[in-house]
Amino acid sequence: MAFPFRMTGLASLVGVFLATPVVFAEEALPSGLGEGSQTRWGESIDPAGVRLLPLMAPELRGGPARSFENLALLLPGTREDMVGVSFVGTSSPENTFFVDGIRVGNPVLGLLQMPLSMEFVGRADMTVAGADPAFGRGMGGVYDVTTKSGGDRWQASTWGSLAPGALEGGRPSRVFENTVIHTEPRLDGVRDVGGTVGGPIVKDRLFFFAGGSLARRRYRLERSLNAMSWSLEPDDFGGVSLVPVLDPETGAQKKTRLPGTESTQFAQGDLGQWLGKLTYRPSKAQEVSLSVFGTYTRAGGGAAYAFDPRSEAIGVDNLDGELTALGRRETTLTNAVVLRGTSLFGGDARLDVALGWVRNENETGAADGSGVDDIATPGTLAHVPRMLWRREPSNSPHPITDFEDLSTEAVSRCSPDGNNVDFAMNCAASQYSMGGPGRLSRITADRVEGRAVVSLRARGLGEHRIRAGIDFEVATATRVQGYSGAVFMRESLATGFVQNERYGELRGPDVPFTFDNMTTRVTTFTAGAFVADTWRILEGLVVEASVRYDAQAFGAGAFALPFMIAPRAAVLWDPTKKGRARIFATYGMRYQAVPLNVSVRGLVDESRLASFHRRELCSVNEPEDLYGGCGSDSAVTGVGSSQPSTLYAKQSSQSTVDPETSAPASHQFSAGAEIEAPLGVRLGAVFVRDELIRAIEDVRLSTGGALIGNPGVGAVDFATPAERVYNGLSLTVMRPFAGGFVGIASYTFSSLYGNSNGFFVPETGQLDPNVTSDFDTPELDPNRTGLLPGDHTHSIKVYAGKEFVLPAGVILEAGAGYTGRSGTPYSMLGAHPVYGEGQVYILPRGAAGRTPWVNRIDARLGVSAMLRKDLRLGASVEIYNLAGSQTETAVDQNYTYNNVTAIPDGTPDDVPEDLVENPRYGKPVAWQAPRQVRFGLRVDY
Repeated sequence: MAFPFRMTGLASLVGVFLATPVVFAEEALPSGLGEGSQTRWGESIDPAGVRLLPLMAPELRGGPARSFENLALLLPGTREDMVGVSFVGTSSPENTFFVDGIRVGNPVLGLLQMPLSMEFVGRADMTVAGADPAFGRGMGGVYDVTTKSGGDRWQASTWGSLAPGALEGGRPSRVFENTVIHTEPRLDGVRDVGGTVGGPIVKDRLFFFAGGSLARRRYRLERSLNAMSWSLEPDDFGGVSLVPVLDPETGAQKKTRLPGTESTQFAQGDLGQWLGKLTYRPSKAQEVSLSVFGTYTRAGGGAAYAFDPRSEAIGVDNLDGELTALGRRETTLTNAVVLRGTSLFGGDARLDVALGWVRNENETGAADGSGVDDIATPGTLAHVPRMLWRREPSNSPHPITDFEDLSTEAVSRCSPDGNNVDFAMNCAASQYSMGGPGRLSRITADRVEGRAVVSLRARGLGEHRIRAGIDFEVATATRVQGYSGAVFMRESLATGFVQNERYGELRGPDVPFTFDNMTTRVTTFTAGAFVADTWRILEGLVVEASVRYDAQAFGAGAFALPFMIAPRAAVLWDPTKKGRARIFATYGMRYQAVPLNVSVRGLVDESRLASFHRRELCSVNEPEDLYGGCGSDSAVTGVGSSQPSTLYAKQSSQSTVDPETSAPASHQFSAGAEIEAPLGVRLGAVFVRDELIRAIEDVRLSTGGALIGNPGVGAVDFATPAERVYNGLSLTVMRPFAGGFVGIASYTFSSLYGNSNGFFVPETGQLDPNVTSDFDTPELDPNRTGLLPGDHTHSIKVYAGKEFVLPAGVILEAGAGYTGRSGTPYSMLGAHPVYGEGQVYILPRGAAGRTPWVNRIDARLGVSAMLRKDLRLGASVEIYNLAGSQTETAVDQNYTYNNVTAIPDGTPDDVPEDLVENPRYGKPVAWQAPRQVRFGLRVDY
């Protein structure tokens, strides 16, 4: 007797379903390299089935490209973070991304830099918890995406959309302290156009599919200069003193616009995507496909500013400098070539294989297009050093006239008497950048991966489906980096000196040898295998058990993780024995593959030289003349230098690895129940607990240098152990597409507690897998464990869409979505004498308060007409944040800029009264995205 079973056919209804219950039916084995577990908790989405819903807002990371990554935001237990989508408390770079069976995430940083459009996706399987062992090596969510394929029927589509800036809602004014310079971003427009075509080359045998799209995003950067406002107040000595006039809403000093200082500049980025796929079916039991797909982005350059290639936010916060210094050209290329095959053997066995190559290229260049290879080329911006002018507000700040010319009227507003002291007080510039762009780099990463999975059916004390698989991966990254002009210069906070930082070595005491750029090449080898058994003991009762083994080693034996053994077990009971209900529980241990960043950043000696120079002896006002930096004749004894060298201090970033280091790992438990109610409605409740067992991080040593290992274990046992615990209960309701209607709703009650954020630090935006600042020194550990920034107690998601079929082939479409989320916890921070501001948790983390609830309503309206049987023309309008809500999403957490010590388990009553409180503490620093409107046209034929 055969053992046929597969997931229920709900996917064919709309492609959106919640934790689909298992069904045993007389059908072929499921397709794919990872479709084995019947107890995973997740979704399968056909992008064509969710077009009724208002998804892919333009402001989202990947929004202009309509990236498949954002489909996961429909699911309970997910939320957007700085660089992607977080699943059950993990950071988004911990996710695993498969497209056509091969991983496409960036092997250096982990994040997705291939925002492949939904238009090119045939199906997206996303796992929130209980991931199948075939995927392995990831502690976040799992995306398993299959690109579209051609068939025996010719099909084509063309589309275009525009989100005009004129219809964008208002944005709260931003706050920039201690500077006359103020920049406000405004959307200018987001637009895209694309098309696909597919069909047969040889009927029933050979098919093709091809597609491409172009998108452009453009923001206006409205810059102005504003004088600071002061008032005279009585002091304690019977006199009067100047005090800043504060805005009670922002806590910042009030300012008045200087006439004639307004200007508008732009940030702009372009994105291209492509997909080409050949599918060959020599028989009904065999299929081979070859696909080539990828994305290319280019942002900035010329007179435009760039977007950050990681977060996709505008790459410059405030235009406090010259375009040559603040402007960049950021390019990113991700391309994949995948060969995939499937073969059935007699109906009881199946073989799935995939072999692929993925290339990632990221380059940061100067605005004129020159790059890291042009540092020594005169006439290019890459040849010009960057000079950063900066002074503390209490140390005679620079007046803006040190850098820019003002009109006579503006000058009189800054200083009516022409007094330089008034200039520095009323129209100060806390920092200003001149010259070239600073750090330049090019990172090229290649990954070659192969996977094979064998599935067999057998009988013995019930029915079994046994699967076994192997995979391997070789990833290599080459980074070339350097400073424009071969040096980075910045004014010392102690005025009168300029610090130079260069790549180089010391050949002898105070005998520097510098070089324009530095090349680093690292490689990692990973191999894995698993075996799994899905055992149907009785009708409606299934038990799953599996074990997975992985090993990872970095080139030259610098770092090895040879023993990653991950067991998984699950049980499922269908009391109806008809696939209409399920009760399930799963446990799994999960390991995280270590991205190449730990080797690129931590295991290679990036030798740099630092020196201090007298400003009056260097031509820092004309940085284009200072290739290589200030000469030794202007050098002075530098802070941190030691005998026998007194002028030049070597700085090394190389770390030592604890040989007993184990791979990052977590325990994950999930349990739930689902039932099919009347009218096709499905009701579900799922609980997930995800607990970090250990992490890999670098810890600074008191003797200098850093040690990479597991905090709290082995050679790093002096550090606080890494901790991150997520508990979440989700209630779900889903109405599959029927009668022209689809609906999905969820409520999640959750908590996220610990001291480890994952691969990036939300408070600072540092994306540095395994070498973040979280565990840099045990000195900062007190109070660092608590509610993490990703803790949102309540989350509500409701989406619904309806089609109305009218006479004459006209179809009206209406869709809406509501998301509501409780606020994030914030902390009370102070300064540290060495590590600076915002590093000491005065009270326990997350105990200071929470930001407000964030509510958002999105809507979509569309109309289409069937002009003939095979020709459909449609138009749509999507409105995101319909109510134009502008609730704050983050606040200033710096309670004081004084140096303080933590108060373990303290309360607000324990905070010393003599601390100088920051007037901006607890005031908003970020808000939800404004209302945006997107119009679309589409032709299917």
